[in-house]
Amino acid sequence: MLVKQNTTVAQLDSIKVGDNIEDENGNVGVVFKIDISKYRKVERYIFRIKNDGTIEVTK
Repeated sequence: MLVKQNTTVAQLDSIKVGDNIEDENGNVGVVFKIDISKYRKVERYIFRIKNDGTIEVTK
């Protein structure tokens, strides 16, 4: 799944551990950990990739 800044919250919530994702910068990999932090109206999704990368989306 291609993850961008304009990806909806529902699509981000549907990503699970083990899914293959990529971002606009070419980072590609299998998700092994998902961190979601919510502060007031800001939600931050951080997807940890097996090959030591991260994909972060702030909504």
